[in-house]
Amino acid sequence: FTALGIPTVKDEEWKYTSLSGLTRLKFEMATETTVVELSALKAYRGDGNINLVFVNGNYSAALSNVNNIPLGITVTTLKDALVSNEQGVKSLMTRYRVEDEAAFVALNEALSNSGAYIETQANTVHKGLVHIIHVTSSNHKEIVTMPRTLINLGRSSEITVLESHIAFTDTITYFANALTDIFLAENAVLHYCKAQKESLKAYHIGHTRVWQERNSDLDGFALITGGKLTRNEVDCVLNGEGGNATINALYSVYKDQHVDNHTSVDH
Repeated sequence: FTALGIPTVKDEEWKYTSLSGLTRLKFEMATETTVVELSALKAYRGDGNINLVFVNGNYSAALSNVNNIPLGITVTTLKDALVSNEQGVKSLMTRYRVEDEAAFVALNEALSNSGAYIETQANTVHKGLVHIIHVTSSNHKEIVTMPRTLINLGRSSEITVLESHIAFTDTITYFANALTDIFLAENAVLHYCKAQKESLKAYHIGHTRVWQERNSDLDGFALITGGKLTRNEVDCVLNGEGGNATINALYSVYKDQHVDNHTSVDH
């Protein structure tokens, strides 16, 4: 990240999005994990779903629901996954060449201290919802969070994942730099939605990288309504015949909100 630096409008990939407002601010890593708007969060979270909740970038076991995980599915923190399956998780985290990564991907990988890990075994089909919730709660500090998610689907498996990035007030300033890596084995199907309703004073830069093997199917959707500035990048690698990637999105913004959806599909 230090070598690449923050992109400017002189960079071809960023010519329509200026980060000058972001670079004028100073942020610090969050240590506070209390949700001020607890009742709003509980109303938003579906108690019947599998939930992983992160508050200000830190995992909250008390607010999560991972007690009744079906057989063939792993839903845990990235830290715990590295303990139970170190080599397998590291092989996923090193799938991409570091030299080819974007600046904000490198920043997330350098500073992220918490994350979500979802894995399905071969031939596992789960009809319920796995919900990852990243909530930034009211405080008086300008904080930065580094949400990190790994989703790894085994051969001929199918699952639905909702990844939410939310705040329940529009008056706090912060920076969320999210990275989600998705790996789909042969014939795997992922129904995936990223929903973003950050504070109207927040900056959200998110990367979703998808690696697809033969005949795998990504049913992808992004919903963007929050944030002062949002950059939503989706990069798909179709690494086999018959792979299908559906990348749909809806954004609803007003006044000075800025949204930049940037997609790449590598056949």
